[in-house]
Amino acid sequence: MKFLVSKPAVCSLKNSIKKFGGILIYPRTREVHTIYDDGAGSVQVQHARLCLRSGANYSLSYERALSRHGVCQDLVLDTKVGSMAEMKKILLRIGFRPISNYVRHQTSWELGALKVSLCEFLFGTYLEIVGETQHMLHLAEKLGLTVKDSITASYEDLYRDYRLQKVVPRNQIFNHQ
Repeated sequence: MKFLVSKPAVCSLKNSIKKFGGILIYPRTREVHTIYDDGAGSVQVQHARLCLRSGANYSLSYERALSRHGVCQDLVLDTKVGSMAEMKKILLRIGFRPISNYVRHQTSWELGALKVSLCEFLFGTYLEIVGETQHMLHLAEKLGLTVKDSITASYEDLYRDYRLQKVVPRNQIFNHQ
């Protein structure tokens, strides 16, 4: 589940996560996400993405949005990568090319069976709650959020909408320092 968080609410949200027993697993880290697809757009056609990410470590993930009981969840297959340069070569060799990229800062906590992340972009700050539906709904309720408050759009779509509203050049990386 993903929720837009106002700047004034960020501190309160972090305190609530700690109060509910959240254990910091990743301090605020700058991450670069590069999205890949082949010439036919076979990944995008699935409403999915293939993402090479660098930050505290390197990883390659396949992510696809799924909806269950009105709650948007992601199917995420993720693996650590030892060398970004080598992984880029492999992706290029098998026909995948970078199609977009973005930068964000992410802070993550473990809260029981849930992973809770605060994702900061230049176009907004978002709370992500990942785990079993019933646990996500329970935490969201404790934080004063509901399924109706959740956002199902991808970060790429949110950035596109932001860019169209702000008349930001199409080729600008959504970069948040």
